Amino acid sequence: MTPEQVTHDKLMFFDAGEQLLKFMVSDWPSALRFRQVVGSMIGQVRQNGPVRIFGEMVTVLWAEGYTRAALRLEELWNKLATEQPFSLLCAYPLSKFSGGKDNDSFLAISRLYAHVHIQ
Repeated sequence: MTPEQVTHDKLMFFDAGEQLLKFMVSDWPSALRFRQVVGSMIGQVRQNGPVRIFGEMVTVLWAEGYTRAALRLEELWNKLATEQPFSLLCAYPLSKFSGGKDNDSFLAISRLYAHVHIQ
């Protein structure tokens, strides 16, 4: 990636925690605010070509113990993907699923994705 591409909206970085603050309401992701905040960013970037997103917001929620909110956020991403074209990649640290106590949560997340890779 060249400096010109970065300065012409070809590559953009956003802080996951700061973005969460823009659409979380009482520790729960607001669908309307999510669409306004994230949807508008995607729309802006999409003007310059295909959009590929690496998202950490769900991981931040998960790490802070907000597993239900993280699952809801995954659903909001999936809904947004039906409205706007973009590719989304997410990563969860396997350490958050250790000991077998979170198997149900891991399965719930896995069901929300077309492909799951474990490394």
